[in-house]
Amino acid sequence: MGIIATEKGWNLYVCGNGGMKPRHADLLAADLDRDTLIQYLDRFMMFYIRTADKLTRTASWLDNLEGGIDYLKSVIIDDKLGLNEHLEAEMARLREAVICEWTETVNTPAAQTRFKHFINSTQRDPNVQVVPEREQHRPATPYERIPVTLVEENA
Repeated sequence: MGIIATEKGWNLYVCGNGGMKPRHADLLAADLDRDTLIQYLDRFMMFYIRTADKLTRTASWLDNLEGGIDYLKSVIIDDKLGLNEHLEAEMARLREAVICEWTETVNTPAAQTRFKHFINSTQRDPNVQVVPEREQHRPATPYERIPVTLVEENA
């Protein structure tokens, strides 16, 4: 799916494909307001989930869909099958059931222990270096790294 901002709202493109068999996405709807855009996205995703075979890319799904993009428009925009209310309700249930694993980890101290450098020590790994960028940390590039020399102590 692709969403392009226009002077009049949003254009929604669907069923493009990269990789070995590139295919330009098709315009499903143009000049949408935000709420209608999200509504069409929800309908499209649920219709695709319900009608496509497993592991089928959207591009090949549309190519094999009888009536192609015109049929898809009639289903998503014009509610040709009378399913849109059901598709939207299904998406709402899925959205409510989603749990963000990162939020759970941040809010659960016990889960944060999985992100220590060593499981049996509080020391940090000297080989992992970070640099500040936009008030955050990111891994240092090879050119930004500070050389680390390990020194063995004689006992």
